[in-house]
Amino acid sequence: MDGTWPIIETLYDILYVDLDAVDEDDGGLNDDGLIKKEKEPKEGILGDDYLEIGRLREGADRELTAPQWIQCFECKKWRVIPVEMSKVVGGEWAKSQRFETEWRCNVEDGLDRDCDSEQNAPSKRSHSEHEVAILRLQRKWMNARYSKQETLGIEDEMKAVLKALKVETVHKLVGIGDDEMAEARFLGIGEWSGFNEDGDGQNDDEMKMCRFHQHLVSSLRFWRIESLKTLMDHFGFFVEQKTKEKRSGNYKVAQIAMSYPKETVIAKLAAFLMFPCKKALHLKTDHFKK
Repeated sequence: MDGTWPIIETLYDILYVDLDAVDEDDGGLNDDGLIKKEKEPKEGILGDDYLEIGRLREGADRELTAPQWIQCFECKKWRVIPVEMSKVVGGEWAKSQRFETEWRCNVEDGLDRDCDSEQNAPSKRSHSEHEVAILRLQRKWMNARYSKQETLGIEDEMKAVLKALKVETVHKLVGIGDDEMAEARFLGIGEWSGFNEDGDGQNDDEMKMCRFHQHLVSSLRFWRIESLKTLMDHFGFFVEQKTKEKRSGNYKVAQIAMSYPKETVIAKLAAFLMFPCKKALHLKTDHFKK
């Protein structure tokens, strides 16, 4: 299944409901009796949500680059090369041994024919708006680097543009797979619903989470058990049985059975949607005792 399947569309409608609007006003509801927020496109997860994941945030600091001007010692041409984004502010990258002493045009920096390489002037046709702004600020910083007060102001502006560029390009990271996309998606949904992991307004967050959980359970009660099973199979739920395999000695596993109590099935699915993790997919037959 992908994002165009009706069952997934319906799930996203449930996840993106505006609970505050529903609580405050019974008018203006849609056919389902809910006020829907504008959803993120399923094809593109927000960069901010990827950067909420610690390992991706660290990867972004190591892997992502930003364009910078540098002059070739040999041909004297000014070139634009990619450098580590985390070392742009204050020209930190230029202080490394590789760039500080007689840098020359080279293949490693994207100039395939060394000094004979043709490179067009950077513009919005060849670079993003943020990349063009970074190059402009670099030239401005170079001209003002003897005025500490002025350079500090430029560096603050540079940090803001670099942050925007990181959000724009984080999806290029090698380490982003299905697990990271799922985690980022649910972090985004949580933030959208007002959940805050910074520790501020903890009681308010707990109330919002309780309301959201109640909304999930009440919404899923309208689903047929066949639809619940299909969605849970898609997520990868499995039920550990009490009997073992003869050869391996491991406990047998099975998918969600349509004979299981519907309220218990809904509770397990809602718990996973509140905090999606692999541990929540592992169920046992004791969970479904009537």
